[in-house]
Parts: sequence; structure tokens; C-alpha cells
Amino acid sequence: MIPLQLLLYVSSASHPLSTTELDALLAQSRNRNAQLGITGLLLYRDGNFMQAIEGPEESMRTVYASILRDPRHHDVISVIDMPVAARSFPDWAMGDINLDIPGRPQILGRSDGQPVPLDSLVDVCGAIVLLCSFCDQFGVGPI
Repeated sequence: MIPLQLLLYVSSASHPLSTTELDALLAQSRNRNAQLGITGLLLYRDGNFMQAIEGPEESMRTVYASILRDPRHHDVISVIDMPVAARSFPDWAMGDINLDIPGRPQILGRSDGQPVPLDSLVDVCGAIVLLCSFCDQFGVGPI
């Protein structure tokens, strides 16, 4: 079995992203991640990102190097970078929550197309807790 790596990082957008720009970023990420065996979840609020990605270590290093070079954001800070025994987001090439959209946020991006509550996910090593904290910080209430 190929060892898995989990990376969770935060960053700031170089400018506030429109829904169209965020959708384009997600489409690009989902295509690349599907090819590399990477899964994860991206949260966006008020020009701030928090992303958890997981997959084979070599693929993760390639993607993270690309993230560090991406001009759409800056001040990338790695919060978690560690091996894990199992994926937290096994069915998601890249799930997303855009917290700038009014109303109750929904997690989108699963392969079956169904929204999922964040608190229903299995927490492998604290990544889910950090993602929930990100939501709480922005006052969006329970997800």
C-alpha cells in the first residue's frame, strides 16, 4: 500500500475571488488531483483559504510546490504536514465550501454530487477540527 500524506495549509488570496474565478480554480484542482490520486477540501471566505489535501507523498509534494508558486494567493502557511493511515476525503477530488455565499454553507464536490455536512466526516488527525474552526472563526454557524 502506498503511504498517504495529509497537508493542511492556510493562505490569503492576492485579490478577492469571484465565484467564476473560484469555480475555475476548483475545476483545475479537481482535474489535476484526479490524475495524481489526491483528495481534499477547500474552504474560502473573505479572501482567505484553508485547504486540506491528502494522497501519495510524491504527488503531494508536486501539488504543494505548485500551490506555493500560484499567484492567486500568498502567505501560504503549512499547518499540518504528516503521514496518515487513511483519507478523510476519499470520494472528493476537491470538495469545496465557499463561505462568501449567503445562507447555510454546503460542502460540494463529492463524486456522487451530494452535499455533506463537515461534522459527519471521520477526523483522521485533527484536520476536520481545524476546518470547522475556520468556519467558526468567520461566524457561519454550525455546518
